[in-house]
Amino acid sequence: MKIASLLLFFVLGAVALPAAAQSVAEQQDAIVIENLRSAGSDITKPHSIDFFLYFPRKGQAKAAATEILELGYTVVELEKSPERSEWSVHATRTLVPELETMKASTRELEKLATEHGGAYDGWGTSIVK
Repeated sequence: MKIASLLLFFVLGAVALPAAAQSVAEQQDAIVIENLRSAGSDITKPHSIDFFLYFPRKGQAKAAATEILELGYTVVELEKSPERSEWSVHATRTLVPELETMKASTRELEKLATEHGGAYDGWGTSIVK
């Protein structure tokens, strides 16, 4: 009985580990995708995805925007955020909002934002029928 309990704990613990290793933003990816599906969006089709990053200073935002372009995103806007005392970078890219694809984008942009002293704020998109 003790061996069976230990084995069950190990299996359940191993299943739970990947979720714990994910960032909050990566966990949100699944929620956003499920919300899209629930709202009637065809998540097998490409969507124009909007990504948002924030930086304390303009120079940091500009440097990050340059790298974002190099990664294949389009930078839509780089401006002083009216509701925050930071600089915002709004980028877009056309992707199929599949979970692993979105997690990869999230990891990529979180890393980039951190390297430039900023924060990745997540993504959103319109419903595609």
